[in-house]
Amino acid sequence: MSIISIQFFLFILAALIIYYAVPGRFRWTVLLFASEFYFINGCGVWLFLEMTVMSGVAYFCGLR
Repeated sequence: MSIISIQFFLFILAALIIYYAVPGRFRWTVLLFASEFYFINGCGVWLFLEMTVMSGVAYFCGLR
């Protein structure tokens, strides 16, 4: 999804409407799911899973 397309504009519009419609303590989950949807739509599921696993490994290694 290109950032200069109607699809991206509609995606951002929907994300903002949902973001402002939910209570404040759940807004971070709206942003999380919107970013996950964007990455899966743009990169594919396998690259998204690889990025998620690498981020989790880095996080837990940092805690260790």
